Amino acid sequence: VGCPLARSLARCSKRPRSAMQGRVTLLVGLTGSLLMAGVIGWALAEGNGSQQVKTLLGMPWGIVSLVDLYVGFTIFSLWICHREPNKLYAAVWVFFMMTLGNFTSSLYVLKALVESSTPRSGSAAGPVAVNPQRFWLGPDHRELQSL
Repeated sequence: VGCPLARSLARCSKRPRSAMQGRVTLLVGLTGSLLMAGVIGWALAEGNGSQQVKTLLGMPWGIVSLVDLYVGFTIFSLWICHREPNKLYAAVWVFFMMTLGNFTSSLYVLKALVESSTPRSGSAAGPVAVNPQRFWLGPDHRELQSL
């Protein structure tokens, strides 16, 4: 019996992870962080936030978009709360998730990547191996038993 996700992670962790997977995750996290920082800065400089939010909330698809966005933020925040052993620290991440959105999620993916990576070939600058259990479950998880 047991959790299907746990069984899947147990099988996945036995397979070697390529350095390419770590680089792709790093690229996505960095690109997301930089892109979101840029568009947030642009919107703050160019936009009238309160007027534009009022306009957005006046349109049915604007409301759908915001609900969709915050459902996604909430789901991502649940992952943060699951991964973080310190609940105060998790609450800070969730606060920034709800206020800065996917800028925060991109940074958190980078944090999770760093915590779940180990250098290959003994070199700190070499390619990294990503442990998927540690990436998804956090650095303090107990190793899953074979299921």
